[in-house]
Amino acid sequence: MQSSTRTPKPSEPTALEKQRDWFRSSSLLENRDARPGSVLARKEQQKGEFRLLKQRFLDSEAKRQFLFAITGESPSLAPGENERLERENKEKKAVLKEKKAEVERLRVEIGEMAKDNEQKHAELSEKVAQVSKLQKEIDSMELELARLNAAHPPDSRMTMAEASETLDKQTERLEELTSALGTADGRIAELSEALIARRARVAQLSKDRQREEARAAEVTKLRSMGDNHALQLADWFGRMNAQYRALLGIRGMSVENGRTTVEYEEGVTLTMDFAPKLVAADVTGTNADMTEAINAAISANDPAGLVADILVRIRPL
Repeated sequence: MQSSTRTPKPSEPTALEKQRDWFRSSSLLENRDARPGSVLARKEQQKGEFRLLKQRFLDSEAKRQFLFAITGESPSLAPGENERLERENKEKKAVLKEKKAEVERLRVEIGEMAKDNEQKHAELSEKVAQVSKLQKEIDSMELELARLNAAHPPDSRMTMAEASETLDKQTERLEELTSALGTADGRIAELSEALIARRARVAQLSKDRQREEARAAEVTKLRSMGDNHALQLADWFGRMNAQYRALLGIRGMSVENGRTTVEYEEGVTLTMDFAPKLVAADVTGTNADMTEAINAAISANDPAGLVADILVRIRPL
């Protein structure tokens, strides 16, 4: 069955819509013939028409795009396309609104995260500085430990028992030294008192010696005049001089060219140089340090005190 409807041309503005309507109307007319034998023929005919419609559509669209490309005009919207674009635009606006809200939320979240990160960065920087300082201290301790290990190999180290034993011995030794120091302090105090007494005694003997020397001079004078009393005084002076030497432990004494040599009974020899005051002194025969006594005697020009001081230092009380 042939349709009486006119087939639209592809060049018409609404050719595709008219072609579609024509295809539907012609299909309805042909479907009136429901004989089984005509189904296959109608099917092949519709397939051919569909291929032709498709080809016409492609040709029409290609021509349309080609004309737009040549003229530079914007493509006109096909019927129904504006509604579709509006619908898509609304959907895209809704999506855009959601995306903007999401972006705003992310911006606020990023701002909060930036503040948090800034605070954490400051804390982390401080911790990094502390870690760096601790690392330097650890490195220094490791170097010191390596130095100690090199200076004190494991074989030469003491055990806890050995260290405790050594500490106990050192503690006992320290107590002994402390006790000895206390005894020495007491001994020094006694020697100081004895030295003061001896110096006073020596000073007194020096005065007596001067007095006796004056008497000896007088005796010598009287002896020259034939007075027996002078002989008695000379004998007395000799005895006093011997007692003085015995008191000071002096074994012998000699004077030569401004140098006086005193020999003690302990084997110690004191040499004093005068010009005319005491300018130098030397002590031999003992390991005791006499520097302080010599310097004090030279400063005070006290040879008699030096003689007594040497005796105190070399003779135990």
